[in-house]
Amino acid sequence: MQHVSVDYYYDGQWKLGQRHGIGTCQFPTGENYKGEWQNDKMHGNGSVTYPSGDYFDGQWEEGKRVFGTLTSIDQSKKVEYRGAFTNGVPGRFDFLLFFTVQDL
Repeated sequence: MQHVSVDYYYDGQWKLGQRHGIGTCQFPTGENYKGEWQNDKMHGNGSVTYPSGDYFDGQWEEGKRVFGTLTSIDQSKKVEYRGAFTNGVPGRFDFLLFFTVQDL
């Protein structure tokens, strides 16, 4: 079922008027999420692409990243962080990779 509001465009499953199950969402900030939802929050397996081109693929709990891979690309390098996240941001650097443009 599709839903359009001033806050987002959502195509997916619903439960009691909330995003719940599998769905995709486009936010006005330019972020695009595809994955599992629970009680109107990103929860379970999912991936998001940010307007900058960065992307995250992994586990979500109540709308926050908890474990997975965050890939960031700028003009000269690709940085990939794999591991745990605390309050949605990388925690301990479990595994951090740097690649130059030639490696892409």
